[in-house]
Amino acid sequence: MRRDAALVLLVLGLGLTACRSNPGAPRYPTARPPALAANGPARAPAEVAIGVLALPWWTLAGSRDSFILERPASEVHAGARLGPIRTADHLVDGAEVDDLRCAWMIVPMGDPRPCLGRTRADARAHTTGVLAALDEALRGEAGAIGAAAVADVRCFVHAGSALARAWCEGVALAPLAAGAPAAPGSAAIRTTAVPVTSLGDGEVSNPPSRLVVLADTSVGAHGRRLTSGFSFGLRYRPVEATIGLVLFDDDAGQQAGMGGGLLGRYPLGASRADVVVGVSAHAVATNGATNPDFASLYQGFIGLAYQSPWRWGGRAQPWAQLRLGAATGGAIDDPFVPAIDLHLGLSSPERR
Repeated sequence: MRRDAALVLLVLGLGLTACRSNPGAPRYPTARPPALAANGPARAPAEVAIGVLALPWWTLAGSRDSFILERPASEVHAGARLGPIRTADHLVDGAEVDDLRCAWMIVPMGDPRPCLGRTRADARAHTTGVLAALDEALRGEAGAIGAAAVADVRCFVHAGSALARAWCEGVALAPLAAGAPAAPGSAAIRTTAVPVTSLGDGEVSNPPSRLVVLADTSVGAHGRRLTSGFSFGLRYRPVEATIGLVLFDDDAGQQAGMGGGLLGRYPLGASRADVVVGVSAHAVATNGATNPDFASLYQGFIGLAYQSPWRWGGRAQPWAQLRLGAATGGAIDDPFVPAIDLHLGLSSPERR
């Protein structure tokens, strides 16, 4: 079991590391990076191009008071990278934060867009001044050191104090010499600009992605035998696939099984609940035995699942799943027994 615990800690460590380096997490949340050396004469802000990073599907949604702005992406082509650059904090009032949240916040799948009596189109119109000020500040910072462009631009809002603030981060790029091709890796943004498909309330500016990573722990019973376990996997609605471990620890002996499951989801209206139907299979052996004999365990189930709108640290959404069904196989020495399982877990945010 120590090996299992070490594996769980390793997975959690990798997950936390991935969250920290996620595009949705600011690199400089409170302080500016070291000042960059001048790269030739200063340039007017109007001469500096800005390329907004195309956010991938795994971008963290953030929380109500701390989030990244999901702006339409754009490309820039210039010379070599000069280094990271960040604007000074731009103070915003409560109404501006509400507009930024409504217009540009990433909203997990199934959550209502937080527009508070306004349409998304109106909110975007109201945030034009804030975004223009941020872009102008970024151009000014880059132009002061002679940079021709800023790539990988990401903008953030933090409203956890009396004075809410917004800022942008990016990578300053040197001017491209006349007639010279762009240096390898100099164009930090390589994806096509994401078109704004609609400005309607509750709609988003890029196609939805349904792929999430998930992990869970579970308790249950197969007939008279109590079980526990954990698993991890992928969900791409309406399908979910997992692999994991199931443990029997009762009077019949301590056994452990490795296997996987496959289930389908059917949403219940506009709620965050789903009906789930699926199957699982495990190879079970006596825990710790040398050259153990393996026995099979099969289960079919139907149940209910619920994905919480709350995000733990803005990075993971809790979920619960109750399964009812039947199990069979040599591991339980019975043709069919009733089975019940409760799964509690976390998943990366589902984006609408």
